[in-house]
Order: sequence, then structure tokens, then C-alpha cells
Amino acid sequence: MSGDQLRAALPELRGSASRFDGAATVVGEVLQLLATQVDSEGACWGHDEPGSAFSDGVGYAQSRQNAHAALQAMRQQLTAVAGKVRDTAELLDTEDRATAETIAAPAKGLF
Repeated sequence: MSGDQLRAALPELRGSASRFDGAATVVGEVLQLLATQVDSEGACWGHDEPGSAFSDGVGYAQSRQNAHAALQAMRQQLTAVAGKVRDTAELLDTEDRATAETIAAPAKGLF
């Protein structure tokens, strides 16, 4: 980067926020589909000692909860990033307009 300039293509920046929102939506849909499918299958183990060993502790049930929590966190993070990118674009746009008005103000009476 030459000098101390900041360049931002605001339409593209706003577009990237929309893509983060879209990704969050897809993750949410995957999460819902996965939960629905897994719930519809019911327990995949018996109620005997081997079945309990498979499902209890750090077994299947805990792994399922961990996967659900990870996907939920991913969706929330993508939504948060979208908001921050959108806020950044808005801030840059507002500052750019304010700076342009400040620069133009002294010249208003000259023409």
C-alpha cells in the first residue's frame, strides 16, 4: 500500500456481508436437516452394557451435542461477521461523505 491511504469498494464490501449472511443461512439449514434426520432415526444402540458404553460419557451422545454446538456457533459467528462487515461499510461511507462535505464547505461561497 502506498502512503497512508485506505481504499474500499463499498458495494463489494456490502456484497461480502450478504455472502456471510448466506453462509450462515446454509449452516442453519444444514444444522436443522442434520438434527431432523438424526432425531428421526432414534437411538442407534441398545439399552445393554455395550450400548451404554457407546452412548454415554464421551461417546455418541456427547459427540452429537458437540457437533450441534459447533455448527450453531459457526452460524452465529457468520451472522456476527456479516453485521460487522456491513457496519464497517456504513462507517466508511459515512466518514467519506462527511470528509467530502468538510472539504467542499469553504468553496461553497466562492462559486
